Amino acid sequence: MSILSGKKIQAVFRLIISIAIVISIALFTFYIIYNAFVPKVREIEILLVTHHDLNIMEENIKKAYSSVLEEEGVPFKWTTRGELWRYSPKKILSDHQVMIFPDFVSQKIPQEFEVWVEDYVSLGGNVFIVYNSGTQTEDRTYREKAVFSRLLGMNYVTYNKYQSLAFQMAKVRFKDCDAVNFFEIPCGKVDELFTITGYQYGPLDYPLARVDVSFVDDKNVLAYSLYSDGKSSPNTFWKKMGKGNVVYANLPLGYLKAYGTDDLMIRCFLETFLYKIAFVPHLDRLPYHRGGIVLNWHIDDARERKNIYTFEKKGIIRKNLRQSFHITAGDFLFERGDDRGFNASKYPNIVRDIMKYGIIGSHGGWAHNWFVEQLENNRLTDEEFAYYVDINNKTLSMITNYPIREYAAPSGIHPQPFLTKLLEERGFLAYYYPGDLGSEPNRTFYKGVMVSDKVIAFPVMPRQDIVSVQEFANEGVSATEYEKWLLGILDYAAKQDNLCLIYNHIYDFEANPQYVKPFYHFLDKVEYYIKEGKLTVETLSYFAEFILRFLKTDYKFVINYKENFMSVALKNPEGLEGISVAIPKNLFRKPPGSGFYIDEDKYYYYAVITENVYEKNIICHLH
Repeated sequence: MSILSGKKIQAVFRLIISIAIVISIALFTFYIIYNAFVPKVREIEILLVTHHDLNIMEENIKKAYSSVLEEEGVPFKWTTRGELWRYSPKKILSDHQVMIFPDFVSQKIPQEFEVWVEDYVSLGGNVFIVYNSGTQTEDRTYREKAVFSRLLGMNYVTYNKYQSLAFQMAKVRFKDCDAVNFFEIPCGKVDELFTITGYQYGPLDYPLARVDVSFVDDKNVLAYSLYSDGKSSPNTFWKKMGKGNVVYANLPLGYLKAYGTDDLMIRCFLETFLYKIAFVPHLDRLPYHRGGIVLNWHIDDARERKNIYTFEKKGIIRKNLRQSFHITAGDFLFERGDDRGFNASKYPNIVRDIMKYGIIGSHGGWAHNWFVEQLENNRLTDEEFAYYVDINNKTLSMITNYPIREYAAPSGIHPQPFLTKLLEERGFLAYYYPGDLGSEPNRTFYKGVMVSDKVIAFPVMPRQDIVSVQEFANEGVSATEYEKWLLGILDYAAKQDNLCLIYNHIYDFEANPQYVKPFYHFLDKVEYYIKEGKLTVETLSYFAEFILRFLKTDYKFVINYKENFMSVALKNPEGLEGISVAIPKNLFRKPPGSGFYIDEDKYYYYAVITENVYEKNIICHLH
């Protein structure tokens, strides 16, 4: 071998080594960049954004959002605007594809977020902007234009223009029946024009912003604000932008939950955005992913001692449907000695007969109408109030031989938080509630504070401004319309997987027999849905026990992009049986495995756990 050829070989060898080093550096650089911007593993959590230095009211509203999301089984995380601003929209999108700017707690979002959020949505993010987000500066003065005005096509902070008229009490009317159903608003919560109503109030007024519209396509509008001067403007709309979605609602959802005893609005709006627009994996809040009905009978006085047996023969009270019977146990009704009370102590056999149909609960303080009069006229001290509640409970407990765990306030007079705290101390699980009307059972708030995390409120289901059979009669509602309302509630529960409480007095049917047949037809259809596996009819305490157990579930949704699957890890110290995992069909395949069965609807697969286990891992592959 010549010296020249040896040098050529060395040169070629050095060249090969240099190329290899360059390629290695390039591959290493690509690896670093790829892992920095394309995560292999991502935990699914929605983001809720706040400004800094929340005041007391804002902290309470933040807690209200957290409470609802916990009850809904939604994985979420709170972040501040400063933490969010550290990253690009693309980076945040790679980790979090859903974002909420709640009312009040995100008022001081800086102007720079206008472009940031527009980019986030265009790249594929899903954003929900609520009420007054981005309307104030750092010193809490109102902006000329809200931060998201350009994105939304309207300015929703008009204080500098309208002054005292910038925020008004106004009504909310959904666009049509499809919009009502899209938000899963109960049929009884809107009137014939699709305006939101309330028990004994009719169409409700909400504190809404007066807005100036620049460009909002009417086809994107789902609800309108109706102001007292006859003018209207878009209240809620959803539009697609690039690869993403943006929703705006001109309603103080968190404030209504925390301070307005209105759980329905925040729950329906969050469910619609998260489940039908953003398609967020979550846990289903109902046992075995079935809609639920609670039939709650209030037994006030002596009339019901006979009615129980009469209406059993008529098929209105049925042994195969477990129901909640709440009894006022005392011997008088209006005044001592009138002998018009139910008198459970004298007729314990009737109470025991009622037990065949479900669970016995307590209906207030010993003498129904007398107790109501005392409360209405503020004649009872706290100690006296507690005494009459206690004697009612103890009397019923001695007869039933089990602790009384359900409560209904006579005439709906339920002073918060005192009464609920009293019930909590005595081991109650649930109570009939005239607040949060038409909504799901929940941990209700009063004056900004969660009343109890151990006793569940069960809001009654209304028909606009009435709830009881006697009120239907007083308003002249026909038997046909009554039956239509009942069947509407049933479809709302069974087909949309909601939980509803219907309350009645048996003596109302006795006084108004025209409603007996409609109720009979309703129960027939209830039994049909039960046989079809679409409905559960059970007591307040049954559902309350499930909700309280559900809230103890620890869960994580984690996507592994490298292996192309999502894992759902669940733990519950009291067991996972009956808990369901909702898996979006547009993102994932039907999960295989054992220990659960699969139910499904238009949007989701539901893996319903049937094993009495404390830990479970469910795997589902991406499309």
